[in-house]
Amino acid sequence: MAEDAYLDQLNAGQRVRERARYTTTPGPVGTASTEVVVEVRSHTMPVPPSVLAEAETARRTCPAFTARSGNNPPIRFNVHAATPPALGQQSWRVDYHFAAGSGPIRITGHSSFLIVRVGHNLVTLYVTAIREPIDEKLVTKMVRAAVTALDT
Repeated sequence: MAEDAYLDQLNAGQRVRERARYTTTPGPVGTASTEVVVEVRSHTMPVPPSVLAEAETARRTCPAFTARSGNNPPIRFNVHAATPPALGQQSWRVDYHFAAGSGPIRITGHSSFLIVRVGHNLVTLYVTAIREPIDEKLVTKMVRAAVTALDT
């Protein structure tokens, strides 16, 4: 689930890929922050509905996983289904709750990954909030803006 291999099948027909990133400055607790990455990929053929079906299959088969990077403490992820905004021809969302470390150096957070299929285009949004909640209004506003821009 940590790897989005179900999107790899689209790479051969990909014409354009654009990415925008937004990161908040850390809050009162030094590690509290939010990062949002929005990506739009345009393809030569319409994006098939099977891509989002494969994403859901991957989510269902992986309820939890651990990621490791070098000598850093492992990050434990719990994976949950979530309701995406009703946009495009098809939309999908997965939420993660994660934790690393223990005791006073324990860091927790939340992530969401959304995919919206719009004809020949795929809009993805990935948001990570560390030690603060995900701003659901911001998530909906950003993905809606990206999808609406494709209609203009």
